[in-house]
Amino acid sequence: MQRLKDLASPVSLALQSLDTTLCKGDFNNIPAITTTMQGVIGIFLNPFPNFFTDPAKTVIPAACAAGTIASIIFSTIYDANRKVGAECVMHNLGFMYTVLCLGWLMHNYLAPAPRHHFPEYMAVCVLTMSCPRRFWLDHLDAVDVGQFAAAGLLNPTQFAGTEIELVVAHLAAVVGAAVMVWYRTEVEVWKTLLKVETQIWAPTVERLEDPTELAQYGLCLTTFKGFLEQEKNTVKKTVGIEA
Repeated sequence: MQRLKDLASPVSLALQSLDTTLCKGDFNNIPAITTTMQGVIGIFLNPFPNFFTDPAKTVIPAACAAGTIASIIFSTIYDANRKVGAECVMHNLGFMYTVLCLGWLMHNYLAPAPRHHFPEYMAVCVLTMSCPRRFWLDHLDAVDVGQFAAAGLLNPTQFAGTEIELVVAHLAAVVGAAVMVWYRTEVEVWKTLLKVETQIWAPTVERLEDPTELAQYGLCLTTFKGFLEQEKNTVKKTVGIEA
């Protein structure tokens, strides 16, 4: 489940071509959500890009009212308090649920995402960072989020009640030009707070120490190098180099 405003957008049409039924709405319209959920047995809930709606107060109660939902996959990265709140509600209402805790998504290096995360990168190939220099920023392909979500919906008993840290670990080699990294000072960080909240938040939370633990789920995850090679043309176009 994700917010959908335009049923005629390219993304919407692509989904409909896969025999997907789409409904227009947002996370705040509980009656519409409840109606949409009739006959549905599982939900993949992705709050992005609405970080200001609490799913524990909207979508999850609507799922309960629908009466047919058995399992929920909840994808989260922002706001640990909302994650805990959603988890408590899902547990108390008797749902089988799985929480997917995402790392840094690899497509944040592809246009147009760098305009928000790394404003200088597309113009001068400089990644301006706000996390500490020695912090290892976990990277994940969004496709792999989908893999885990699908696996959780198809086999809810295997994943029920779990919280999975999705982690995987070459940009200059693909771009074909030098890529610099600049670390903001503390003053610079707070001046650009709205743009860098993920980089500030990420070093403060507990993380999966051993990424090989994910092997138990039997899914093949994309490496960052593999992602960049796959998206080589887009990576180059992002910094103004024709592929």
